[in-house]
Amino acid sequence: MSDIGIENILSLILVEENIRPAFLLQSTPLLKNDPSILGKIKQMFPNLIHSDDYTTYQGTIISKKGYNGRHDITTDEMGKILGYPCYKGFSTLDRNKLYYVIDVLATTVNGNKYCILTNLCQGKMKMDKFTKFAEKAKRAFKKEKYQQLIGDDIIENVEASIVKEIPIQDIIDKLIRNKELSLKEKDKILNILFNLGFSVELQLYFMEEFQYNNPVHKGILLTLLLQNINDNLTPFAPLQNYPEQAAKVEEIINQFEKDLFIILKRTSFNSLPKNRATVKKNV
Repeated sequence: MSDIGIENILSLILVEENIRPAFLLQSTPLLKNDPSILGKIKQMFPNLIHSDDYTTYQGTIISKKGYNGRHDITTDEMGKILGYPCYKGFSTLDRNKLYYVIDVLATTVNGNKYCILTNLCQGKMKMDKFTKFAEKAKRAFKKEKYQQLIGDDIIENVEASIVKEIPIQDIIDKLIRNKELSLKEKDKILNILFNLGFSVELQLYFMEEFQYNNPVHKGILLTLLLQNINDNLTPFAPLQNYPEQAAKVEEIINQFEKDLFIILKRTSFNSLPKNRATVKKNV
């Protein structure tokens, strides 16, 4: 079970119980190096079909229905196949406008939390769909026949939670108007850095040393936020479909981060001569 992961096990149980129509096991280096993982899943859930021959490929679709030979699976269609309540419009979701993140979390008796569903929604939505999903999942996880698969992490509860996501444009506007950012907005920035592929080291720098009152630092941050909004790699998503290019992209991001660190540290108020470390006001 440890090779597969408890979150994957829980998701597969939901497919077995017809609570969600399918589960997507996304491609990872682990899967490429150890294809036996799919074999182990087949042993545990022999009734489920594995589909890999479809486009646009995003991973192995595991379901009671086969999807091999399908060449019309768009991002929205994949959301429908996987049973996301807010699958419509996902590909055109505007992160510059208000949207919501709904997580369905399974909590164990030991206090561990596992996310079994995450859905981004914009516009009108009904939480009752997620609440009913959580209730069905809780009943399924408590069935005796799945206890050996779940192991010592006995599921105690399953709940759906909703978070109002901060639009990136709101953060940009506050930076331009020299308004102080809230802790939640700074956390959003850390998440953006993660999505851009930067390391934990850079995220820690933004947490502890980044100077929001430094014009150069602020300009760099504004550029990164715009880069997240206008992602020029979007036409190549999912990037795992282009393994050679993905490796090159990672190499470029690593070098970009190194160069970024140099500029951030050289332009820090702590690094500048004292007579240049403060911004003088015109009198």
